[in-house]
Amino acid sequence: AFRTNTTIDSVEMVNAMVMDTLAQEWGCVLQHNCTITSLNLESNSISSAGIEGLAAGLRANQTLQQLKLANQHVSFSQRSEEVLADAVETHVALTRVTIDLRSMHARTTIEKALMRNRDAVRQQRLERDGAANASVIVASDWVGEAQKIAANESFEYCTASSSSTYIATSNALWMRATDEERLAVVSAFRTNTTIDSVEMVNAMVMDTLAQEWGCVLQHNCTITSLNLESNSISSAGIEGLAAGLRANQTLQQLKLANQHVSFSQRSEEVLADAVETHVALTRVTIDLRSMHARTTIEKALMRNRDAVRQQRLERDGAANASVIVASDWVGEAQKIAANESFEYCTASSSSTYIATSNALWMRATDEERLAVVSAFRTNTT
Repeated sequence: AFRTNTTIDSVEMVNAMVMDTLAQEWGCVLQHNCTITSLNLESNSISSAGIEGLAAGLRANQTLQQLKLANQHVSFSQRSEEVLADAVETHVALTRVTIDLRSMHARTTIEKALMRNRDAVRQQRLERDGAANASVIVASDWVGEAQKIAANESFEYCTASSSSTYIATSNALWMRATDEERLAVVSAFRTNTTIDSVEMVNAMVMDTLAQEWGCVLQHNCTITSLNLESNSISSAGIEGLAAGLRANQTLQQLKLANQHVSFSQRSEEVLADAVETHVALTRVTIDLRSMHARTTIEKALMRNRDAVRQQRLERDGAANASVIVASDWVGEAQKIAANESFEYCTASSSSTYIATSNALWMRATDEERLAVVSAFRTNTT
């Protein structure tokens, strides 16, 4: 039915029983439909035939902007990956494709095509801004901006609601800055002591800037959150950031997911080793292939979160600590099993049990938590 529909521009069928037959039909839809700009078919069971059917649709379509196919429950051939990559390469509107690929050639082909299309969209947006905005952009003083950042003065271009946050994301002036100007701005953060959060998402950050951020982290003890997602950071940039982490113990969040280029498993291991030695990081977002690197990072983050939690509990003082020690989780489990009112993980509704962010639950032993979960076997309320 979507072949003739002209009002719906976004479709989500995530984990929605979509197999090859439906995927192939979506391919046929894309050949006729010029309205849909976003199609999300993630977490289904699309194999080679379905992938190639979608590729056929893309070749006759130039309006779809997002196609999401990640986390399929079945595998597909590298040949079908290549077929899809060839179709994406000829598409002028796609700016985002999510899919788990084994073929390095297919991955590179798709990444280059998406980057080309994003650059075209960005250029069109800048051209629409007109001559007035263009004159402002040409006159932008990024050297002055860098000097202000370095001297802890009020910055001008990448402002946010908070003076302690620097946001270059979706900033047209930043996109028109030269590589040297962007490098000067990042370098200025080495001496800044007032900005604690930086966002440069899809902001022309490549290896040179990522490596400079690594140098910044070796000197800056103020930044607690650095978001470099959706850029083009490869192995050299990842390893540069890792070098920065080894000399830094104050950053709490580092976001690197959705890079437009690939990086080696060796660089993943280097980053994981750096995260393992870091005592403050509690969140890292990055797409990893190395299971060892993923496990190392997860364990380090869990260790750091536990330390933060313990410090918070200790700050609560002896009074709260005595309450925590006295918690009767065996009794809690008995109440749950008997459908009686429970005590510790209450919510606004008596039919909801919430252990999330509950300090008492966090201090319970493994055996006590197991007893509580087991009690739900007989609970009916």
